Amino acid sequence: MYEKDWLFEEIDTTIDAFERVLRSVGIEIKSGSHLEHGCLVLKDLHSRYVEFTQTQRLRPWPTMHVDTPLAAGILNLAALIVDRQGHPDFPAIVPHLALLNDGMPAQTVRADRADDASNKIFELRLALACLRSGTGLRMDDPVGSSGGTNPDILCRMSDGRIWGFACKVIHGQSPITAFERLSEAVHQIERSPAEVGIPVLSFKNRLPYNKIMPVRMPAGSDPVIEPHHSEQQVIDITSEAIREFVREMAVTVTDRELDTLLRGKKALTAVASPIDCAALIAGMPVPILGLFNYLRIVELNHLKLAQRFNHRAQKVADDINVGLARRGTG
Repeated sequence: MYEKDWLFEEIDTTIDAFERVLRSVGIEIKSGSHLEHGCLVLKDLHSRYVEFTQTQRLRPWPTMHVDTPLAAGILNLAALIVDRQGHPDFPAIVPHLALLNDGMPAQTVRADRADDASNKIFELRLALACLRSGTGLRMDDPVGSSGGTNPDILCRMSDGRIWGFACKVIHGQSPITAFERLSEAVHQIERSPAEVGIPVLSFKNRLPYNKIMPVRMPAGSDPVIEPHHSEQQVIDITSEAIREFVREMAVTVTDRELDTLLRGKKALTAVASPIDCAALIAGMPVPILGLFNYLRIVELNHLKLAQRFNHRAQKVADDINVGLARRGTG
């Protein structure tokens, strides 16, 4: 899903509604948190938009290249939380909401390796997408977790099956480490009540942000973000990066090891990776800030195992894909 229509007029109302939802479960946005900064940037973004429509001038913004990806990620999370607040399973995500103040909540930027809260918010991110069409959501407690005996998310999806989603955030560059996280995910799904499942790997810490949002630093003026000619350029950059990460892992560990890991398991022969990023797209009179949210599936069906990623699984993936976007409610 690609969203270029931010509807700036809705930003303030979305953030205000988000704050009300948090207060309803006893959470206040902490001063000095990444969450607070992102909300403040969003409100400033709205005021800048109003100023531009009146004066056709852009106010200086030396940190735009840093602020806008953060703001985009916060806006996406906030809107989805507001949209899902009436879902019967909304209470299942409340323990994760408490972590929004504790780390980097936006999935559109890198997070420190030690930022465990951000890793847990990645689980929240996927759970919000599952709630679009899923029921009976269960989440592993983010604080008193099961210690890896259950996948992070269990949910009955649109195909009628209980799915297990084991979420892992990849931090390092090692394909072996990525395979280890994949192995943990497969075993978590296998030990769970899930009927079927898929490993969900976040490569947000390895995406080529210098290509997604290229920045020039001219002397004596604000940094300049280079726009892409089309949204497809951004999709191609991010999608190919994920495909290459998974291919690198598969080549490093060999098909035999992948076969041993996946044969006879509940986990499908595929890796799912949600992608969230912001990028500037060429437009008139000024470039458009686009928000990209989609699910990248890299199939491992060449292994020819029984639990293939097939059209039935693709329908569930499509539902999650739509659910990742803040306007993916229809």
